[in-house]
Amino acid sequence: MDLSDARRRWVGVGTLAAVGLLLLLIPVVDVTTRILSPNGPVASAIENAFPTLLVTSLFVAAAYLARSNRPPEDATRVARWAVLGLVAGLVIIVGTIGTHLLTNYVLPTYLLAGNILMSMAAAGTVVGFVDARLQRKHRELRAERDRFSALFENSNDLVLEVERHDGDLTVVDRNPAFRELLPDAGADPFSSLEPENGTPFTREAVATALDGDESYDPEVRVEGDRGVRDFLVNLVDVDGERGFVVLTDITAQKERQRLLEERERELERAATELEEELAERTSQLEFLHSLLRHDVQNGMMVINSRAEFLADRLDEDDDLREYAETIAARSDDISDQIDRMRTTLDTLTGEGRTSERVDLSAVLERRVAVLRE
Repeated sequence: MDLSDARRRWVGVGTLAAVGLLLLLIPVVDVTTRILSPNGPVASAIENAFPTLLVTSLFVAAAYLARSNRPPEDATRVARWAVLGLVAGLVIIVGTIGTHLLTNYVLPTYLLAGNILMSMAAAGTVVGFVDARLQRKHRELRAERDRFSALFENSNDLVLEVERHDGDLTVVDRNPAFRELLPDAGADPFSSLEPENGTPFTREAVATALDGDESYDPEVRVEGDRGVRDFLVNLVDVDGERGFVVLTDITAQKERQRLLEERERELERAATELEEELAERTSQLEFLHSLLRHDVQNGMMVINSRAEFLADRLDEDDDLREYAETIAARSDDISDQIDRMRTTLDTLTGEGRTSERVDLSAVLERRVAVLRE
């Protein structure tokens, strides 16, 4: 209990005792003033026995509230009602005496008793309204408690109800899901839960986090009958003293994350293998094209030059001249084809990817001429 709670408790107890002392003066004064008269002490003692008993009940209530474990608010609430009752009695007395003084009329005993009864009935009505309101609040709180109890008992999450006193954290209760998964957890269930992400999960750490550390987000691992399970810890502070530690099962979520990461690694490996294979094929194509450019194309240049030499030496009407010209043209086409293969290879390997406008009709005419021959 902190200093403010102790102060509220002793203020309530002191107020209640002060009201008792104040009211106790009435029978004490009456007995003292009548002690010398015949039969005065006896009659006064008899008359004041019941009021003294009522006043004694205030001291008994004050002692009970001081020694019990009831909340400090109970002491202040009881003292408040005692003071209100004292004020109400003063109002009745002042009203009765005021009526006597104004009318100069001695009220009969039955009329005085009637005034007191009517006043108490009116006060009881006011108390009744207050009590009805309190009962309504009580029903609302009970309904809320029942809803929370149903959630606490039937939740699939592991829930610990905790209390804090002077910085010390105490586990008050644990829900059925927690007891089912960790039936052997002792008075300190935090020791049964292994931290997973490096954040400490102890009673001291949880108590500090409940005081306002919003960055506290540990994950814990539990080894039970259902295998290894991972849980995310959430803290709920209720009123500064009570709170809840909620452990949400994230095993399936972490398994999905693991599978996704494994799939990404597989795709990366496949992409790397594909790139390596593509690089190898490109190297092979480069080698093949190098052979074509150096060996085949050099040979075609020799054939072309010899064909042109023969065409220049033959007459125009000689059939052999036409054959020589055909050989020269075909050798030029083969050389052009080798050059186009270089362009295609550069395009496939990502090198020299440029575009330009070409005269398609000229290309087609050349191709048709070759095919016609």
